[in-house]
Amino acid sequence: MASNWPDLTLADMTSDTDASTVFSTDEVVPGMFTRQAWEEQVQDAINEVVRTRRDEIDWVLTDKTHQTGSDISPEALKTRLTERYFTDFGNAWLNMLNSIQWHEPTSLSEAIAQLSLIGDVRQSPLVALMNTLNYQGKTGQKGEALADSIVDSAKKLLDKNKNGRQFIEQAQGPEGPLDGVFGPLTGLMEGKEGAGSNGNLSFRSWLARVTQMRLKLQQVTSAPDPQAMLQMLARAVFQGKAIDLTDTRDYGSLVAASLGQEWSGFGQSLFVQPLDLAWRQVLVPAAGSLNARWQTTIVDQWNKAFAGRYPF
Repeated sequence: MASNWPDLTLADMTSDTDASTVFSTDEVVPGMFTRQAWEEQVQDAINEVVRTRRDEIDWVLTDKTHQTGSDISPEALKTRLTERYFTDFGNAWLNMLNSIQWHEPTSLSEAIAQLSLIGDVRQSPLVALMNTLNYQGKTGQKGEALADSIVDSAKKLLDKNKNGRQFIEQAQGPEGPLDGVFGPLTGLMEGKEGAGSNGNLSFRSWLARVTQMRLKLQQVTSAPDPQAMLQMLARAVFQGKAIDLTDTRDYGSLVAASLGQEWSGFGQSLFVQPLDLAWRQVLVPAAGSLNARWQTTIVDQWNKAFAGRYPF
């Protein structure tokens, strides 16, 4: 069965966009662990195995003198096979996605170019990747018919003994076997991951903050004296003052943390490092300039004034 489905590469997941300048991985997802494979072959293969088991049991027990245990019933077999498949499905995707590495920029202009690319919803390889994950993560979901859903909601409204929790569950949509793995990602795409008093964390909001950071950095590079502006920003941070750039970086850390430990590599590489490494392109040159000034105005003057004097 596996040979019927080619491995899924990062290029496949980012469709017509170019991820090579921002992130990469050599890992792949086996083709049998895709939504297309499940819907077109795997699901039917499991059902065929279950049908064969049911026929075997019916043949052996035609005299009705034996009872089959629930552990070998067709229903139990289907549950086991399905759970095993989706466990392997989730692990295959986790292994591949957590191996993605962000390409560290070597200059501020390169960092700006990276932020510009991932923030452009039409050309962003990250947007394309997240859309792929949102689609693949819903493999195996069984949606309700719209009419049935409306009728069910009406019944719940009329039942005074039901509490509000049921309405929340109704609004969350159909559940699937991959919710435990992909749930944090689909929640982020749909803006459902709460952040307490900070509001809701969402991929859309993160993209907006990426664009804000890119515009701020472009403002720095186009300033009459870019170095002076870099130093001003760096001094504000060194003095413990919060600025837009640090707030954006902190938001990226919150997004990564909201995905949970299973997605730690993915979250750090794609939601933290793009912002952190771009910010580093601001801090490192500014820190070097401040260190040089400290060396000239303080250290060198100190050494000159106390050279040869006891106990120095």
